[in-house]
Amino acid sequence: MVIALFIIVLSQKSPSQMATMASKTDLQSLDSTVGNLSLKMKQIERDTKKATTCETGWQPFKGSCYFFTNLRSNWMKARSSCVIKGADLAVITSEEEQNFISRQTGDQPYWIGLNDIEEEGKWTWVDGTDYASSYKAWMPNQPSDSDKNEDCAHLLSKGKWNDNKCSHAELMALCEKKLGA
Repeated sequence: MVIALFIIVLSQKSPSQMATMASKTDLQSLDSTVGNLSLKMKQIERDTKKATTCETGWQPFKGSCYFFTNLRSNWMKARSSCVIKGADLAVITSEEEQNFISRQTGDQPYWIGLNDIEEEGKWTWVDGTDYASSYKAWMPNQPSDSDKNEDCAHLLSKGKWNDNKCSHAELMALCEKKLGA
């Protein structure tokens, strides 16, 4: 479309004006501009699609998309795998969301976006959700920090939460991406 407009503008110019306007540098600049606009349009199309539906392999629930990985890793690698997907580890904010996740995970262990890495006993969600006033689904007597340095949370039995060493590499990532974000 941009090229068509350029041709129309050129056709309305005198031969000397066209020669000046259509220099090699101008054409390269136009080509670069068209390329950049094309990339921007593709990104807008992808963003629009992502903003309203979940991608293949993701499970929709109440304005978010969830991805349940099958690769086991430590908490940091799990989080990185989510971030690469344009998401983060899941932040569970309601019993309804907890029940949805539990139905998907069963007794499989998945890392979630909750930790007390910075200060022992001060749990924080990766997206900044206030832990003190937020929903909680810890297993009985958890978090315990029983092995010391159990600073990352994960789903365990029936989706209930447990604390574990962040370096524990036998858990999968539960990624969450907000729709419209």
